[in-house]
Amino acid sequence: QQFEQSQRATQAGLVSNNNKLPPKQQQQQQEQPLSKSDILKKTSYWMSQVAPDHHDANQDASQPPPPSRPLSPHSQQPLRRKEFVEVTLERCSKENDNKVRCALSHKTITTQPVVLIHPKKGKNYIVLQDMYEQLIQPTMICPLTDTKLKSKHILKLQKGKTGFASSGTVVASQYKPTMT
Repeated sequence: QQFEQSQRATQAGLVSNNNKLPPKQQQQQQEQPLSKSDILKKTSYWMSQVAPDHHDANQDASQPPPPSRPLSPHSQQPLRRKEFVEVTLERCSKENDNKVRCALSHKTITTQPVVLIHPKKGKNYIVLQDMYEQLIQPTMICPLTDTKLKSKHILKLQKGKTGFASSGTVVASQYKPTMT
């Protein structure tokens, strides 16, 4: 009977096999029944009475503090105000349609890759990447303002992501169920 009790206790994770206690104390420890609160701590982690303390010193030390300014997606350096660029968006001419269109081809932009052109002088505008590769990239002259462009005047814009799994990059994590 004692052997069965010790096996149950070992299976429940209550007694380890490598105890350094004398045999008499091990026997006394195995015979002590578990209190209701001890059983609840093992099985009902969601209850507020047995929830772990969230102010763990080890947890605070492992996470760095959040940055004071967001990072630039291009350079991974903190953003500065002078790096922001004002963009004039061309809208479709329909009254109820609030969609943006390409400044050169006048096609509606939905999910296509786009490029922001911001020359030294003149307004900044958004162009489809196909139009940029066909019209602007070979000559590096802006067709709207007739100014010479450099590679620093062209920004490839990143596609916006949604909460759906089909858009953007998917990050998977391994599911580890708990035994309750």
